[in-house]
Amino acid sequence: MKITEQLRILALHSKLVQSILGEEELVIDNSSFEALTQCDVKGFIELFLKKKPVRNAAPLVFGGAFHKAMETFYKGGSEEASLEAALNEAEAGNLNGLEDPKRHIGSLQELVRFYFMDEKLRKDKLVPITLGSEPFVEKSFAFYLGDIEITSGTVVKKVRVIWSGRIDLVVERPDGIYPVDHKTTSVMGAQFADDKQRSSQMLGYSWATTKFLASVGDLRSFRGMLINAVCMRSKGFERQLYTLPYTTWQLEQWQLETLVILQTTLSRLLHTLGNNFLCPCRTSCVTKYGKCSHFNTCQLGSDAMERLVLDKAFYEDDTWSPLKED
Repeated sequence: MKITEQLRILALHSKLVQSILGEEELVIDNSSFEALTQCDVKGFIELFLKKKPVRNAAPLVFGGAFHKAMETFYKGGSEEASLEAALNEAEAGNLNGLEDPKRHIGSLQELVRFYFMDEKLRKDKLVPITLGSEPFVEKSFAFYLGDIEITSGTVVKKVRVIWSGRIDLVVERPDGIYPVDHKTTSVMGAQFADDKQRSSQMLGYSWATTKFLASVGDLRSFRGMLINAVCMRSKGFERQLYTLPYTTWQLEQWQLETLVILQTTLSRLLHTLGNNFLCPCRTSCVTKYGKCSHFNTCQLGSDAMERLVLDKAFYEDDTWSPLKED
């Protein structure tokens, strides 16, 4: 796929490229990593240009509002205070204005109230551990992952990689420590946990949790990941806690794989950019979750694509970071 000279120049002067070639450091989170590895075009738009589509925002706003309720609740807030925090977050993101038939203020209220009712009835309640003097809830992290060599033309740079993110919750069970990730979904079947078991997101959160424990000399054993999933079905709601067991060798393998993937993918992207060219991964255009958010963009020619990506009516700057405090 050909790209215009203007987009190429914007990419080469981006914060990402300047960090790699200038500062020789790369701070990356799982969302960025997945965008980069799923498709070069997706990675180019979302990482190099730092753009995100204006449309298709309802699931993100809805999920963010639900997470705000969980954060408030597990930090000790009341059910009403947690619901209010979720509604404020949804209103700030203009959830109702996004006109999603499933995700709106009304369904958000119902979902949060269902969650609190279900939590009261469960024997395996989620209780955050205390690390230092605070409950381990919504903790950002930035841990050194390793070094890679990035090639750009005749230049070879040794780059320090920092893996960043934010962990929703960490709890202790009889057999050890588990980080928890809250998920809202409309599909939750037999393959739901299998999809998450192999995901970079869950392995990365698990790896980071072991770093957190080591940083304070906590000797409690890490055992795996918990997915706190709440499903919005047409006839009501369902909640499941899925356990994803992980061992130390699996986390070490993920760490090495991630470094190798970053090294090869970034070097290849920088090389193709030199020729004003990107290689789309066409198997990622439509998946079981639907069309890629850039599907229509990739249908356009180079000039039209440039106009669309730089048009604020269709794309906006992505300033989100897991290291930013709310």
